[in-house]
Amino acid sequence: MEASYLDRGAFPVAPLRGTQMLRLRSKTVHGSSADHHQGVKLSKSAVSQIGHGDFISFKNINFDGITKVSAKVASGGTGGEIHLRLGSTQGEPIGKATVQPNGSWRDYIDRDFDLKKCHGRHDLYVCFHNPGVSNGLMNFASLRFH
Repeated sequence: MEASYLDRGAFPVAPLRGTQMLRLRSKTVHGSSADHHQGVKLSKSAVSQIGHGDFISFKNINFDGITKVSAKVASGGTGGEIHLRLGSTQGEPIGKATVQPNGSWRDYIDRDFDLKKCHGRHDLYVCFHNPGVSNGLMNFASLRFH
């Protein structure tokens, strides 16, 4: 959504002009709609081929009123951890969830994050960790904000 404003001004002040772009998002964001990614494969239904140090990110997520985040994941591989960070892959950590292998790449389960309280709009980085594993940690379908 884009909003703009222009007034007529009044001599000697020139007209004021402003424009703001805002992307509205659902409470569920799918991995396939990530704004940026590194090291992973995006498809219509999931993020796959995830290795240690890979990430996906979503711009301008509104954290006001959010008390819990859950992820839909599956792991026929080694599993690992998902870290939620603000602003960058090295940004402030706000949540972490452990994903144990469930023996399937397609049977998705919910994993809740221990979430640190935060407010306002931030770019959210979803970072995948399991040192020494370059591929096959898990498949990631979505995040749900509660």
